[in-house]
Amino acid sequence: MITNTTRTRQGLVAACTIAVALSGFAPKKDTIMGLRTAYAQQTVEDPDALIKDLEQTSPYGTEKDGMHSDTVDKLVKLGPPVVPKLIEALKNEKTKRWVVRALGDIKDPRALIPLTEMLDSADKDMRTIASAAIVDIAKADPKNPDIAKAVHMMIGMLGDDSKQESTIQELGEIGAPTVAPLIGALGNKDPKVRKGAAAALGKTGDVWAVRGLVERLDDENEDVWEEALGSLGTIAKANPGNPEVVKAIGLLIKKFKNDEKRESAIQELVEIGAPAVTPLIEALKDKNPKVREGAVKSLGEIKDARALPALRRISRSDPNEKVGNAADDSIKKIEAELNSSS
Repeated sequence: MITNTTRTRQGLVAACTIAVALSGFAPKKDTIMGLRTAYAQQTVEDPDALIKDLEQTSPYGTEKDGMHSDTVDKLVKLGPPVVPKLIEALKNEKTKRWVVRALGDIKDPRALIPLTEMLDSADKDMRTIASAAIVDIAKADPKNPDIAKAVHMMIGMLGDDSKQESTIQELGEIGAPTVAPLIGALGNKDPKVRKGAAAALGKTGDVWAVRGLVERLDDENEDVWEEALGSLGTIAKANPGNPEVVKAIGLLIKKFKNDEKRESAIQELVEIGAPAVTPLIEALKDKNPKVREGAVKSLGEIKDARALPALRRISRSDPNEKVGNAADDSIKKIEAELNSSS
């Protein structure tokens, strides 16, 4: 297929050839080919012509993708100066898929807001392409102020069931720039937004999210609580010795004192798993028998062999019969786990 840019090159080369012929000079074949190559290489790509070429080629996802890719590569080489034209071209249904790809490759922050607006599209493929471009741009310039605007727009989409899952993934991939806005969104009135924010924070893996996630463990909405718990466990396991994680575990252990919250606290610590073992062993020394009982039960559910010596001590000498019996049960669970894995 002959494109607009191809015609431009052909015209220049033809003009060169005609001029040489009219001069009466008869150059060698190699000389003519050299002139043609030189003119072709010196031709400046016209962004308008390149964008127009995208209209003339086949739709995205067909066997002629290679032609699109070549045109996109040429647009990308033109760099930031072509960005305003590409943003304008997003309005064209025939070209926008490829324009989005070009904007993602150029990584100019000016494209962030227009691309984020495209995430509201009902076209799932379009959303996927736009989100990939947004992630590329955000990672290239994480401190750009337009990223915060884009993130806030995306957080607003967490309340939409049809877009929540993909938006969570996108926010997680952007990473650090999303953490502060997402922590703020944990207090949103809409439980769907709170749930999505908790899930996205887990995807970021950022320890600064731990404190906000712990607060959501008392959320009145069960879906929010479960999502916050899952994310807290993911971050804690990835950062077992981090001070924020240690503080979070300490806060959960304190909940053992509350009869209404003890069982949920046990479940929360079990989700955190191995990073909670050492603080729980330390909690076995607490003066409050409710705290010791909660710690004993948590260790039995985590099933970490490191807890066995301390649990045996509690079984033999704890003054509270209920705590001692719970220790016996936990010891049996851990030993059964060890026997099954040996």
